[in-house]
Amino acid sequence: MTEIIDFFNQRAASWDTTVPVNAERIRYLVSLLSLSPGDRVLDVGCGTGVLEDFLPHDIRLTAMDFSSEMIKVAKTKHPDTNYVVGDFLEVDGEAPYDKIIMYNVFPHFIERERALKKAYQLLAPHGTLLICHGAGRSVINTRHSGIKSNISRSLPTTEEFRTLLTPLFDIVLAEDSEEYFAIKGIKN
Repeated sequence: MTEIIDFFNQRAASWDTTVPVNAERIRYLVSLLSLSPGDRVLDVGCGTGVLEDFLPHDIRLTAMDFSSEMIKVAKTKHPDTNYVVGDFLEVDGEAPYDKIIMYNVFPHFIERERALKKAYQLLAPHGTLLICHGAGRSVINTRHSGIKSNISRSLPTTEEFRTLLTPLFDIVLAEDSEEYFAIKGIKN
């Protein structure tokens, strides 16, 4: 775990200049959450707070990352956001969130099934899990192919995701294009 934290801590200061942000694409992905005022939302692997520019201000947002340096950058951009430095897999409690978004983070979950079970545990009944990326699966996997396997794994296909998610979630959307990847499940 230390190696993956170090990987992101070392890149935090330059992250926003090296990772492109496509505002139109992010707006579309965020729209898939169907957010309502007062929704309790967890942004898992929030990094430098990219999503916070696109989330409505009338939700109750918690943004989490295990990289303290990424959180430092995020806090400079969005000082009023509730940021938490921590490991998502170690979060305690049950059902405090209505929606969980994992944007550009899923390849970094080495223990995928455990991450999905944790999302299930933290979602309220009929809560929404959205796993998405600002590029398609083939682009993501090419981008991650040179990274060590203890830091990143390939992004599963939508069919592989269906297999992983179906015991816990009803899949209501699965899209993979060159521009983005999104899979959305409702806690069953």
